[in-house]
Amino acid sequence: YAKEYLLRGGSVDTALQNLQLSDLCASVQSKSGAHLLHLTILSLATIFFGTRHRNTSITTPGYLLHGIALKQLNTALSDPQCQFRDDVLHSAMSLVLLEAFVPT
Repeated sequence: YAKEYLLRGGSVDTALQNLQLSDLCASVQSKSGAHLLHLTILSLATIFFGTRHRNTSITTPGYLLHGIALKQLNTALSDPQCQFRDDVLHSAMSLVLLEAFVPT
């Protein structure tokens, strides 16, 4: 949904070209920052989809994922070795897109 309606073209879309559903499932279960971008995109898409369809049973888990993504992004940004990685920058941009589409 996010790839179809929100993220056409641009660097985030390019980063998601090979994204599979199993990657998203692994992102939610992962405690590391390895899947930060996938988790961020999943939270963005879930919140946007749930809000657009006025379905709080979808939006609520999206905001929970959003909180996890923010914590992982904060951890990554506090590490000088990770601050300028592509997935960290794309994740930050994705969270900016969330604020543009669904102001919190």
